Amino acid sequence: MPVSLNGSTSGQVTLTAPAVAGTNTVTLPAATGTAIVSSTSSPAQGDIIYFNGTNWVSLAAGTSGQLLQTNGAAANPSWQTLTLGWTFISKTTASNSATIDVTDLGSYSAIRITINSLLPATDNSQLRLRFSSDNGATYIVTNTYKYANSGINDSGTARTTASTGDDNIRLTIQDNLGNLAADGGYSGVIILSSFNLAIPTFASGSVSYGNNAAGAVVGTIGGFQTGSTAMNAFRLLMDSGNITSGSIVVEGMA
Repeated sequence: MPVSLNGSTSGQVTLTAPAVAGTNTVTLPAATGTAIVSSTSSPAQGDIIYFNGTNWVSLAAGTSGQLLQTNGAAANPSWQTLTLGWTFISKTTASNSATIDVTDLGSYSAIRITINSLLPATDNSQLRLRFSSDNGATYIVTNTYKYANSGINDSGTARTTASTGDDNIRLTIQDNLGNLAADGGYSGVIILSSFNLAIPTFASGSVSYGNNAAGAVVGTIGGFQTGSTAMNAFRLLMDSGNITSGSIVVEGMA
């Protein structure tokens, strides 16, 4: 039955019985009145009241920092943890590794790869990048990759390399990678964008590495895989031999 506060300037009415849509009404003629409708007789501070399609119910307070999210007209609200920026995924350390594969990346639209001193087992090697759309069961090795890299070596000579059709994105810049510890290995940050979308997947970054013939090389790399399939894994490898040492840190952004 209806409950009314008539003429009172303050007060509280709590309905402890289960609410039924259209049959419980609270009328507050006074401008300063307050009414609380709750699914529990003892709501806690921070609880939210919402209608679940049948009854008015309580949503318990979320944890500090969470945001209240609507899930549409036909669903209940919920608390969600807000994630900003990059999320750590994994760190992989090479140890005479044939490849470095990172899988289970299907929930990210952008990937950041931080490479630290990857050293090849074979001198004068190229570091390469390939993608997978089946979570690493296979990697794309058709000539559907394109790239254009540019930089400079420590003699001040411009270095460039490009391809309009290769089976990988080449990550070195004309001069290849030396295999001596004194060369310093290969380091840099590479961003993979449009990664989990059905459009071409792009790679771009700033890199540096050592070549025991040409000295240090620094520059930028950029390329893409021309297919329109969403990718969910990637592979780093040398064109010849294994990866002796070094590490990569992988982060993702939804």
